Amino acid sequence: MKLLNIIKAPEKLRRILAARKLRRRFAAEDPGKPASDVAIEVLIPVIAKDLPTLSLCVESIRSFVRHPIERIRLIARPDAQMNAIAERLNTPILDENDLLSPEARNLDFRVNGHDRSGWIKQQLLKLAADSVVGTDRFLIVDADTAFARDVVFCRDGRDILFCSGGGRHPPYFRAFVRLTGIKRRYSLSFVAHHMLFNNQRLARLRHAIEQHTGLRWDLAIIGLLDPIIASGFSEYETYGNYCHAMCPKEVTIRYWYNISSPTPQVPTLEQLAKQYGGHCLSVSFHSYLWPASAEQRHHALTI
Repeated sequence: MKLLNIIKAPEKLRRILAARKLRRRFAAEDPGKPASDVAIEVLIPVIAKDLPTLSLCVESIRSFVRHPIERIRLIARPDAQMNAIAERLNTPILDENDLLSPEARNLDFRVNGHDRSGWIKQQLLKLAADSVVGTDRFLIVDADTAFARDVVFCRDGRDILFCSGGGRHPPYFRAFVRLTGIKRRYSLSFVAHHMLFNNQRLARLRHAIEQHTGLRWDLAIIGLLDPIIASGFSEYETYGNYCHAMCPKEVTIRYWYNISSPTPQVPTLEQLAKQYGGHCLSVSFHSYLWPASAEQRHHALTI
């Protein structure tokens, strides 16, 4: 164990130094000013477990994303509950099945008895969503995440890719190499619970996957899934690293200041901004950190 820790230490140190350097480089920059004139659409993939935070997520987008927003839509399975919430939030629903191929819709991927099919399908949805937007770029925001202060995603003619300082997950990068053949990787992680996708670059990524694997892009991703690895692919890592490697002059990278809340008690946007806005760009309410009791979940839904 001590030897393993010694081996891992240099990698961890490199990440820490890289994150520190990136933060210092843009320390004087206001992440929300000046506002951008680049129009975007916003898409939020949603399932039932995300409903406690969905309203906060949508409100934070409308308040803090400093772009002309053409529309905000949910990607979900329409049912009575989802339709009612979408109507209340004025966020029309895109049926997820309209974005998935038959093979993806019928995916049955399990790891140690745990169904991971929905998690993979959600990633495939994001990589296919340019087919349903009317702007050149679209912002994907995970429904369990809310912005805490103003932020822009385009600056000086470049799209901003935000990255986190968390540990890099090796299976994500092995998948990236297998899909694209590209071995150049960024030193930090692009898993920041959101991503601004550029339609042209996303199309080039899918084409690169198909050229390298000889398979349709979604089948190539499905084909590399390993039944003993629960998290073996990341859409955010794949897109971010592709842009970093293949079109670095078209993007610029910033550090994403995110914090995870261990409580299911969802605050108001005003409370969120007051508590976190001074030092964070977003707060994520990951359900796997929440208490599991039904009473606590009900409480989270009603505050």
